Amino acid sequence: MSASETPQSNETIIVQFDNDIMRNVNSSATHIEIFFRGKDMSFSKAQLPVKLGRDAAECDIVIDSNVASRIHCVIEVRENQIGLIDKSTNGTFIHIGRNETFLIKSTFYPLIGQGTIKLGEEIDKNDTNMVYFRMVTKTGTFAG
Repeated sequence: MSASETPQSNETIIVQFDNDIMRNVNSSATHIEIFFRGKDMSFSKAQLPVKLGRDAAECDIVIDSNVASRIHCVIEVRENQIGLIDKSTNGTFIHIGRNETFLIKSTFYPLIGQGTIKLGEEIDKNDTNMVYFRMVTKTGTFAG
């Protein structure tokens, strides 16, 4: 791409976040809801981390894909923010709302709103290995 060309809206952006950016993301989300292969899951901050990957013995959400690592990524809490950390060889693709797709490699990405996660390859809305997420704030929840 020459200097005069602008990126297309469907291009993937590779990002590296540092702690200063992460601290400035303001999300009041208390839970992450995950939708995968017809299954609805909800995790509070206290129930995290949640591992995604190929290894059924190690991961909470198992992705059957030859481009997914054994433990590909982890949804966890850092600085009171729910986010995803990539631990893979091929990276993790994240698409939030109407924004561009981001490729996360070996870094923490704070999650906001709702979107899709794809392990190791670009997002294809028709793929059965697509993970959908939504950040929610639940009040009045009781430990039971």
